[in-house]
Amino acid sequence: VPLIEEVIQELEHFSDTDWEEYETRIRALKAELDRQPERVRRVLYMRFYEQKSNQEVAEQLGITVDGVKKIIQRSFAQMRVSLGKKMLKFVPLLLFACMN
Repeated sequence: VPLIEEVIQELEHFSDTDWEEYETRIRALKAELDRQPERVRRVLYMRFYEQKSNQEVAEQLGITVDGVKKIIQRSFAQMRVSLGKKMLKFVPLLLFACMN
């Protein structure tokens, strides 16, 4: 929640150019999410869109909490390479926007 609040505060000061860049980032993230396996997309959806805890995700998917953490870490690492490190702090908000 604090991260999302920080991102929302930054979004309040966006110019038209910033919004265009934001939309470009959403398109890039959607494309990156489409390349992810279904299991990874499901974990990310449950964790960030449904705002479930790692424990809840693990229980519902029948995997360990460590498994959930590893899926998220690997996915973020891949996105960091594909999308750039600067974009990572926006990932939770962008995931929410993309999966909405």
